[in-house]
Amino acid sequence: MKLALISYGISLLAAMLCVLPIFYVIVPIALMNVVFAFNPEMAVGDIVKSSFNLGNKKWLITFGLIIISGLFAEVIGLILCGVGLFITASFSYLPAYYIYKDSVGFEPHELPLK
Repeated sequence: MKLALISYGISLLAAMLCVLPIFYVIVPIALMNVVFAFNPEMAVGDIVKSSFNLGNKKWLITFGLIIISGLFAEVIGLILCGVGLFITASFSYLPAYYIYKDSVGFEPHELPLK
């Protein structure tokens, strides 16, 4: 709940600063979900700091991939008569996951078994 309120506050502040800063904070906010998903024991402040650190390092590639995957998911979902939007909506989360996985990585014992 705290993380959602903080991300909402950051988005609201960025929007109040003439909308352009929202393009900068899109990447760290997208990465907050991934950082929290794989590190639920971290404090909220640490999650925000680590997502901004990772977002600053990989901003351009992450922003481009988020935009492209979002458009791809929307177009494919609309081609599938609108109902496909429910299925393809998760495509927009894949770039953030892969950037986190390639940048931070996982411990071998944390990977799910088949």
